[in-house]
Amino acid sequence: MANKKSRRLKPSEMSTNRLFSWLYRKAQERENAGKVPTLRSNFRRSLSIVRRYWKPLSICTAIYGVLYFLFVRVLTAVNIDELSESVVAAFGDGEESFLTEVITVGSLFGESTNFNSQSGFLFVVVTIVSSLAMIWLLRHIWGEKRVSVRDAFYQGMYPMVPFALVLGFMLIQMLPFSIAAFIFQTAINNSLTVTFVERLFFMSVLATGIVISAYLLVGSIVALYASTVPGTRPSEARRAAKRVLRGRRFLVVKQVLIFMILTGFVATAPMLLVVWQVPQISIVAVAVMIVLGMPWFNLYFYGLYRDLLDE
Repeated sequence: MANKKSRRLKPSEMSTNRLFSWLYRKAQERENAGKVPTLRSNFRRSLSIVRRYWKPLSICTAIYGVLYFLFVRVLTAVNIDELSESVVAAFGDGEESFLTEVITVGSLFGESTNFNSQSGFLFVVVTIVSSLAMIWLLRHIWGEKRVSVRDAFYQGMYPMVPFALVLGFMLIQMLPFSIAAFIFQTAINNSLTVTFVERLFFMSVLATGIVISAYLLVGSIVALYASTVPGTRPSEARRAAKRVLRGRRFLVVKQVLIFMILTGFVATAPMLLVVWQVPQISIVAVAVMIVLGMPWFNLYFYGLYRDLLDE
């Protein structure tokens, strides 16, 4: 008997088959993917590392602080009263005074990092150099090897080129957040956030930009730390990041967003006290917060990177 001709699928049936194939593939990836360690376990391990290796970590952070204050020169005068008045004019006062104070603190961070071209370049260079030294320390701490701050700044600089290339790609991925933040800041400056609906709309725009950039940046953050392994190219680092995130990217994005929210609370709470009690030193307090942010972020993200590799 002659073989029957295979029936040709209709376009709608082909689309359905592709959809089910994609869903099955994603389900398999989720099933095969390892678990994402909790934020609590990462935090406990970071505290243990700080207690045990506080001296080299503190010295590295202090060197970053000296370079930051010496070359970036962030201690420019900021008028807290004028900044607060502009926020109150945009968001109102009365019952929402606490909200306006929180936004004032956020605006203060923005003003403190509003560098000119020369200061911005020096800030990037100083942060990259100090971060590479901190990552070198953390890698040797994880490997339970002898650590030296001098060796961290000498030997940790070798992967600077691939590290900078991955960092440049991350800047492109931050465009959704940058655009959303620009729209939000423009709305505040032009008093477009008076009613509740207007505030909700512009905050939704900002939140959308944050989520989109976070989803894109998660892979690049893993690639950033992978690129510091000697002999690793940026393309190899990105492939490794894609491999370890397969099937659990959304879980990692959720944890990173929670971490960023907690970081916001940790940074805002003491700054509120400073703005209320001693506003004269607020610019110094913000600079100290920025310096402490370097070890804070590297401890968390390097720990997350190693956890993803170990799972």
